[in-house]
Amino acid sequence: MLAAGSEQCMVEAADVFFEHFGILPKRPTAELLSALGVAFAHLPYENLTKLVKKAQHAPGPARRRLPDEVLKDHLTRGAGGTCFALTRLFGDVLKRAGFRCFPVLCDMRYRPDSHCALAVEVGSRLLLIDPGYLLHEPLPFESGPTGYGHRQARLVSATEGPQAWDLYTYGAWRYRLKLGPVSAEHFLSVWDASFDWTMMNDVHLCAPRADGYTYVHGHKLRTRQGTSKTTENIRGMEDLVLSQQFGMSAELVSRALNFVAQQRARGQSLAKDREKR
Repeated sequence: MLAAGSEQCMVEAADVFFEHFGILPKRPTAELLSALGVAFAHLPYENLTKLVKKAQHAPGPARRRLPDEVLKDHLTRGAGGTCFALTRLFGDVLKRAGFRCFPVLCDMRYRPDSHCALAVEVGSRLLLIDPGYLLHEPLPFESGPTGYGHRQARLVSATEGPQAWDLYTYGAWRYRLKLGPVSAEHFLSVWDASFDWTMMNDVHLCAPRADGYTYVHGHKLRTRQGTSKTTENIRGMEDLVLSQQFGMSAELVSRALNFVAQQRARGQSLAKDREKR
């Protein structure tokens, strides 16, 4: 997809994906794209693996989780990834299945270029797939009240021009997507920078559920089913909840939580030192 990693690794990861989920790609049709999206929804959005990689490696390319690692972590530890790792893997899967696709960067309230997704061509239509935002069903780039599925997602052409689109889910604005070309260098530089964003100060997980989703940020567990929403404090039970709710291995959960605790303790120690000066 975007440099980093050999063509052979791309082929192997995609073929393992097809075999695991029992998919035999023949032609790049809308039906196949939907089937691949349904299968890919088994990979949760999570930053535990990203936290562990950050703890293991200094800033740079070694922190990136490439497709073969992402898929292996899913099969052995129930892991998924954040938007960059998921987009990279799913892009390789789609290309291996014969689709034309390319990554797009998105501006969120947090900062510009803070999210990524995939634009996929099927016939004469351009569709959005966003595994990092649990949008696994193809969403067309069409103005108007287009929507689908339990997340009530729709794309609206932005006033800036035809290359900018706003994504809404559940009626709320989520991000502005830019359809312009993204160089491999820029995509990878944003991916590398993301390891030091604020979101890496705590755990984040989200996985689709029937008619909704389950989301964890820190010690807050949020569940949505249709129009019903609940929030639960899981402080002190994070390891158990993350393993049970998301199927993550206890070893992975423990390593990520320990790293977050170490970061927090280090930050508190630095803050105390500044107060003494």
